[in-house]
Amino acid sequence: MSAHFPQAVLNHAATLNVLIKKIPPNFTWYCQPADLAWIKPLKDGLRRQWVAFLRLRLAVEEATERLYPTEDIVVRWVVSEWNLLSSSTIRAGFAATKLIPREPCENVHESALEHETTHVVLAMEKLGLTDPQMPAIAMNTTSTRWNATMMMMKRAIVMNEANRVY
Repeated sequence: MSAHFPQAVLNHAATLNVLIKKIPPNFTWYCQPADLAWIKPLKDGLRRQWVAFLRLRLAVEEATERLYPTEDIVVRWVVSEWNLLSSSTIRAGFAATKLIPREPCENVHESALEHETTHVVLAMEKLGLTDPQMPAIAMNTTSTRWNATMMMMKRAIVMNEANRVY
């Protein structure tokens, strides 16, 4: 039995024909390149954004006012902090797990990523998985499509959860 899942979860997974297996000790690092490289700087940046937000709110508003950010503000923070991560930092996480070689791949170009991202966005739009009310985020980098994709995927997950039958 897994240390992370109670027996009820394992039983339910079996009814769905899903097999849950234990990961060998000291092996999770191999499955988590994000934990090895970019999660800490991302979380630190989000924490800085949160603290700045709270300081501003506490300075200009009464304590009875809403002190927590809206969903859109949090998404903007995530996008902002993600854009601050360098591709070498992200690549380092995958290299540390030996999922990719240490040296950067010469044949992977930003235009290929842009093309693939555009393809994903268009496919999501065609399937009706995007929210037309999605707030626009003003950006002037090549990661605009990436950010739009992340927003649409987030909205698609929210829409899917709202329509889910339990």
